[in-house]
Amino acid sequence: MTSRTALPSLGVRMAALSAVTTWVTLFAWSGFVAVPGSYLNPLVGGLALVAGAGVLSRFLRLPPVMVLAVQLLAVFLYANAAWGDALLPSTGSLDALGAAYDGAVTSAREYAAPVPTEAVPVTPLLITGGMLCGVLVDFFAATLRRVPIAGLPLLMIYSLPVSALDASVNWLVFCLSAVGFLAMLAVQEGERIGRWGRPLAVDPGDALGFRRATGTRHTMAIGASATVLAVFLPVLIPTLDLNAFDGGPGGLGGGDGRDVSITNPMTNLRRDLVLREDTPLMRVSTTEPNPEYIHISLLTVFTGQAWTPGGRDLDADQTAEGDFPPPIGMDDSVSRTTEDWRVEINDNFASLWLPTSEYVASVQAGDDWRYDSKTLDVFRARDGVDTSGMNYSLRSLIPTFDAQVLANAGTPPVDIAATYTDLPDQFPDSVRQLAEEVTANEPTDYQKAVALQQFFRRDGGFVYTTDPPPGNSAADLVSFLDKDGGREGYCEQFATAYAAMARSLDIPARVVVGFLGGDPVGSDVWEYSTHDLHAWPELYFEGSGWVKFEPTPSSRAPVVPPYTTGQLTDGENSAAPSVTNSPTNRLSNAPRPSESVGAAGANDSGRGSGGGVPWTTVLWSAGLLVLLVALALTPRTLRRAASARRWRGDSDLVEGAWAELRASTVDLGVEWPAGRSPRAVGALLRRQFGAPLGPDTPARPQTGAHTNPEAVAAIERLVGWLEEARYAPEVSRTPTVDELRATVTTCVDALRGGATRQARLRATWLPASVLSLRRSVVQLPVVTRVRSTQDVVDHVG
Repeated sequence: MTSRTALPSLGVRMAALSAVTTWVTLFAWSGFVAVPGSYLNPLVGGLALVAGAGVLSRFLRLPPVMVLAVQLLAVFLYANAAWGDALLPSTGSLDALGAAYDGAVTSAREYAAPVPTEAVPVTPLLITGGMLCGVLVDFFAATLRRVPIAGLPLLMIYSLPVSALDASVNWLVFCLSAVGFLAMLAVQEGERIGRWGRPLAVDPGDALGFRRATGTRHTMAIGASATVLAVFLPVLIPTLDLNAFDGGPGGLGGGDGRDVSITNPMTNLRRDLVLREDTPLMRVSTTEPNPEYIHISLLTVFTGQAWTPGGRDLDADQTAEGDFPPPIGMDDSVSRTTEDWRVEINDNFASLWLPTSEYVASVQAGDDWRYDSKTLDVFRARDGVDTSGMNYSLRSLIPTFDAQVLANAGTPPVDIAATYTDLPDQFPDSVRQLAEEVTANEPTDYQKAVALQQFFRRDGGFVYTTDPPPGNSAADLVSFLDKDGGREGYCEQFATAYAAMARSLDIPARVVVGFLGGDPVGSDVWEYSTHDLHAWPELYFEGSGWVKFEPTPSSRAPVVPPYTTGQLTDGENSAAPSVTNSPTNRLSNAPRPSESVGAAGANDSGRGSGGGVPWTTVLWSAGLLVLLVALALTPRTLRRAASARRWRGDSDLVEGAWAELRASTVDLGVEWPAGRSPRAVGALLRRQFGAPLGPDTPARPQTGAHTNPEAVAAIERLVGWLEEARYAPEVSRTPTVDELRATVTTCVDALRGGATRQARLRATWLPASVLSLRRSVVQLPVVTRVRSTQDVVDHVG
């Protein structure tokens, strides 16, 4: 058995590996905060405290439940010291601790990821959550010795940002986490295989022409193969990793200085508008007069805490490389023209969304960008891609809307109405009532939309200013609409308030983030900067589709869409401020590629995939299947190669046979005792023999020497040959390879006959002799003189 002094060191090793692996995996949460070090640095001490508490508790031989309790207590004391400002809990420290958590929860609800540094820190949640995950990993891996189960909390850490942010976790974090987890498995397996001490036999090594790699190398080779496949297959196969996940509260932000990054399109809009210097971001070359209202992203979901982009479906055949589907809901009767654009993005403008015109006829931006069939905004297709330094072309679609057609619009489709009129259950009644009051005298949705625009721009007493703090939650909405101290804000507040009020009137609405307009910098060239960033609402009218309105006051947006002014033919007046030529907004319907993929012959506007057999998908799927099968066969192949090398050679064949028997024994999960002579090992192995396998073999076969006399004779014969080869001055006769192979086969068959079905399957597909941390055979010094073959140990040193 393993000595008692080895247990603490082994526990420390597993605890340290668990803590390091957890800490590395927690890099996956970096996207939640602007400064990842704000939670990663404290977690070094926090996870060390968790690991130390576990090691000490196990050293004192506390029951597992008590070990877990001690570690949870350590987490509490750490939190109390960090945010309660006291080593020991008291009323004051608990109040401070509760306030820290309340502030963190509030920031998490009100700010998009990454939460800015100026907000109340969310680090109490991240640090405490990380420590609790560390407790689970340590408890499963070091306390219960169940490393595979410890993979579940690690997977939970990794999955959280994948399901909550709009980008996958960095591949390097995945690889390092996988390496740490493989090391934990190797330590556990090495302890299990070597629990009874060092291995026995002599490595036939050079004599057999076989230099066997260690079990650790095999383990790492297999694990590395799986990790490499997991990293590179999603890149090679277009159908993997193609979803832009719902990011919660979205944000338009960037780092300090002149760089601007757009990851979630609403957070820090005010910072880019005001707190930054006016930095050029992109240029558009086109003959279109005054290209304005350039789309970056659409916010389709209002959670009550913020407007967010919602989810995106980015199918492989929806690349931004060709014609786009026609705008959703826009009839062919709507008059339209087109203009060609050439877009040049500056190196300092890194956006996950591709800037486009309001309506798009086609885009040539490459396969790294894909459009969503329900929104037609363009998002990156893979990690590591952004707009910085891009050059691409597009064809802008410019429709001309008619006020009377908008006023006569029919009922919107059910799916659009359900999605774009959705409001949280706790939506303020005061906002709904105000919307009804403002539009009380308007008979149509269009006229209500114009009345809301007029309310924000002229009748409501609103003032455009960037002084109020950013925010678009329900509480912010109430404050913004309040006559006493409210009604001041910038485009974010105006656009989101307008869209929320329109939804309360059952008019489908969404918010767009993009550029209001640009400055001419040459012949047919327009430049857009940080101060041109803007937000505005779009409303849906059947027959016309998504149409923009402009609620932001004229000090920021001087003109409104021309279709929102003038007289209707039935005499209704939709009065509004002055007119300008500006096309309306973009979004599309048409045959949706995600739906047409499964239907042969479905139309795909412009890029036509057509019907027939999807050979590319078939070939990639077949390739993936081959790779998975090869990966599954790797351990078995390595085991067979090791066995073949042992039997290949003309010297030390007896040692090779003994090594093969030991490897087969270890594969079946039978302990190979250390420090015993060959005869003693043979006597112990006989206890594990069972009758030859047959159709009536029970699940737990009977074992013992009496069950298989032929195998008992075979082990006696092999032990005799080994003793003579090792200890006799001269060998009377060297057995042939066939004799040795038959003898070992008889012994192995007897061992398999005494093993359970699960052990036999594990020996075949996951042989421990090539997966264990320890070598199944070690090189030993030669013993030349002995007193008695009965008492000689199987190896020295």
